[in-house]
Amino acid sequence: MKTIVYGGHLSKFGLAFIKAVLREQKFEVNTVFIASADRWIKFVRKLKRVDQLPNESRFKKTYQKQTAELEVWLSTNYSQLSLMTIDSANEDASIGHAATSDIILTAAFPEIFSNAVLRAPRLGVINFHPSYLPRCRGAHPIYWTIASREAFGGVTSHLMTRKIDAGPIIARVKIPFDAEQITYTKLYRRAIEALPKVICLTGEKIDHDRISSFLQEESEATFFRENQREDQYVQWKTEDESIIEAKVRAGGAFSVSSEGREYLLFPPVHCVVNSDQDALLDEPAGVILERKTQTLRIKGKKSIVELNYRLAGNEKWSYYWNNFWFRLVLSRLPIFAKRELLL
Repeated sequence: MKTIVYGGHLSKFGLAFIKAVLREQKFEVNTVFIASADRWIKFVRKLKRVDQLPNESRFKKTYQKQTAELEVWLSTNYSQLSLMTIDSANEDASIGHAATSDIILTAAFPEIFSNAVLRAPRLGVINFHPSYLPRCRGAHPIYWTIASREAFGGVTSHLMTRKIDAGPIIARVKIPFDAEQITYTKLYRRAIEALPKVICLTGEKIDHDRISSFLQEESEATFFRENQREDQYVQWKTEDESIIEAKVRAGGAFSVSSEGREYLLFPPVHCVVNSDQDALLDEPAGVILERKTQTLRIKGKKSIVELNYRLAGNEKWSYYWNNFWFRLVLSRLPIFAKRELLL
């Protein structure tokens, strides 16, 4: 089956997808398309809703490094393949190339395909999405699977339509997890691990003339845009502990204190009811009960939340924080600080 791959190689999921597809013998891949640096920049600007990325020169250096690594890997393992960089999948040249294929497989590609692209290959375009569709359609599904407190994650292959992530489902793999233990990093890794199975199942659903699929249940669908800074802000006075836990496990959570300090919050995170809980009833939600070098105990609405933290602006100390012996010595030193209230 003549196959063309459109892979978002700057995404770990997209890069893993490219490599996994090439290992699957069902698909005869002759060309891998990746997006140019300019296309990626346009895409990320749109997701982040900004006119300029904070450091586009660094972004381009990262792009060049990861592209070079992919080129070396392909030349070593699949030297007969063509790797092509394009500014847009919707250009005439790209559409013409797509029309020579039986099928297009794609994941994490930073562009919405036009109808012309979707109609170009003989059997259609299949997208691989890291959620259990129809749950968590749209951007950053790993984050939203945790932040929206889904019961499980997944990876899904589906026929692409003009409605984002809404086309008929071909194959799905469910990723069960413990909601009290799952983190963004863990779920992302498990989604990548599930990719080969989903690709294999997808290949089994394709014969010479048709793709076996079924319609998504619209009543079960959820859709999310790219998470923004406001989505990651923990509001201690109004949010329940279950929401706070989910935000922290999903990654990027932060709080701001009444004194203007910004606390970056990290797993592990636990909600506990201590023996002194009754004595804390009059304490407002968000007050820091105890602060150590790496951990906080914070009064929630119904319990005490224990989690890891770092003060924003301490990036220059990251070398020392990553040194075990430095942390061990520092952990023996008391931190003298009056109680702060997180807003």
